[in-house]
Amino acid sequence: MHFADEEDKGRKELFAKADELIKHHSGNKSRPFSVDHNDFSQMSSDEKKTFLGLDHKSTTRSANQWTRSVVKNRDLPASLDYRNDNCLQKVKQQGGCGSCWAFSAISPLEFSRCKKRGGKKILLSEQQLVDCDDSNYGCNGGWYTSAWELLKKGSNAHKKYGPYTQEEGACKFNKRNNRAKVKTYAEVDANEQAMMEALQRGPLAVAFEVVDDFYAYKEGIYSTEDCKGQINHGVVAVGYGSMCGKDYWIIRNSWGNGWGIAGYALMERGVNLCQIESFAEEVEAK
Repeated sequence: MHFADEEDKGRKELFAKADELIKHHSGNKSRPFSVDHNDFSQMSSDEKKTFLGLDHKSTTRSANQWTRSVVKNRDLPASLDYRNDNCLQKVKQQGGCGSCWAFSAISPLEFSRCKKRGGKKILLSEQQLVDCDDSNYGCNGGWYTSAWELLKKGSNAHKKYGPYTQEEGACKFNKRNNRAKVKTYAEVDANEQAMMEALQRGPLAVAFEVVDDFYAYKEGIYSTEDCKGQINHGVVAVGYGSMCGKDYWIIRNSWGNGWGIAGYALMERGVNLCQIESFAEEVEAK
């Protein structure tokens, strides 16, 4: 048997397994979200993991670098959604490089800088972080606040730095190509109310644990009982709301616009689902 034949057989088996999971899920009408086939349907577990990329060793917080956001005693709007805000760039694709930390660092910074520029959209470079951030591990994982520490020196424009390649390369940082700098960043208290308040100022970097059915997510409010307390993926919270009596967060993923709801997902809010409310951080651009 040729290697190509073996590969094709293996992919068909993976697809059949995914199809079984999807049919089983779809048969349970009580679940508040739906799943479907996508690019992950023919991937092995190891291949799927390359689309994650949080490094747990980098989560230690230094007291002299952190200030907590204060929850203001005021009524908050019942819903908030930045998906169509001019300052939010199109959904991006990290590919099979464990660089979710870079994407979850860049998107809130782009948004903050855009607002300070009077709504003029800005596109920054994730590749710069993958190549240049020695405090993180490129395609082998990292943490968004460590990235923000580096970006106090500046974040290069995407077009000036060069395309995102899904792999580590030589650092080409040039301060003349900076389009934003991190002014400050802050830990958001690990609770629903604090996150809702912080979101009034802009999107937040957040972390949670991806389990197998999340890869096949299509629409609805995602919920699961399979998480085991090991965060592995960084995304961006871009709003919140309620539907059919269930509260949700709106999260922006870095798996392209062909995944989920055009690249976004709704995740159950107020129950710290898979630790989604434990590691929220906000950033302010200069």
